[in-house]
Amino acid sequence: LDLFCGVGNFSLPLARVAGQVAGMDLQGAAVRSAIRNATLNGLNNAGFTKMEAAAGARRLVELGERFDLLLLDPPRGGCREVLPHVAALAPKTIIYISCDPATLTRDLGDLIGLGYSIKKMRLLDMFPQTSHLETMVMLRRD
Repeated sequence: LDLFCGVGNFSLPLARVAGQVAGMDLQGAAVRSAIRNATLNGLNNAGFTKMEAAAGARRLVELGERFDLLLLDPPRGGCREVLPHVAALAPKTIIYISCDPATLTRDLGDLIGLGYSIKKMRLLDMFPQTSHLETMVMLRRD
């Protein structure tokens, strides 16, 4: 499950090795691009929905859905509104990509409180010659 999926930058490569990938994003143009990108790449196992992340996560919980992997790439404000639904979605692994150290720290604290532990963390210089960094964190619940 890829919440905040955008145009599928992360979910489409995952679809090449995963059985099924679902992505959600509030931006309709981004979701349409993700669908088009999946089609252009022959990926029939990736589906995308225009929906706000917390509402989508809540709906998936209501449907009893479970996921092996949860990918989170939220905007600068983080994804605190999604986190109450994470335990019920039961992903063993979470990949959290963040452009804001403060909200990342806050959200990681919440995820650790849900029983996840940080396994790997990497800084990515996606914007050379600026002070901006992306942080990618892998968490697991053992």
